[in-house]
Amino acid sequence: MRPASSGATAARTCQSHSHHRRHRRGKQRHPGGFVPCLKKILFIDRDGTLITEPFDQQIDRLDKFALEPDVIPALLRLRDAGYKFVLVTNQDGLGTTSFREDEFRPLQKLLLDILGSQRIEFESVRVCPHTAADRCDCRKPRPGWSPTIFAPPTGRASSPP
Repeated sequence: MRPASSGATAARTCQSHSHHRRHRRGKQRHPGGFVPCLKKILFIDRDGTLITEPFDQQIDRLDKFALEPDVIPALLRLRDAGYKFVLVTNQDGLGTTSFREDEFRPLQKLLLDILGSQRIEFESVRVCPHTAADRCDCRKPRPGWSPTIFAPPTGRASSPP
């Protein structure tokens, strides 16, 4: 796996003040409702971090799908160290004629199935289908992709639009 600065970012946050209140009664509320805690979350980029990025930078066929070397052992070590995972990925033009969802979804499912077979699960999966020219808020590293990650869990991961 690549170093954290190029495809993964770790954070420690709580989902709500009420969670933290049980552990530190009488302490002052933090701005925004987020407080430090012991939950370790690793935000992982998909292409170039989990999957080897092909020459054309688009993983749209099975013959272009390959896991990065040693990604599974690295994720297992991180999981065993107590990290939870969030997958974040920009998929330029997903859902357009140049990159159809029926090309993306089977390969995304393959990735999640392979990792799931090793008990590597994701708390959330965030996919931005826009291009940089769209100037959307859900494209990483813009902050719009993250608000729902810290919301109370709904029991299901988000999926591409």
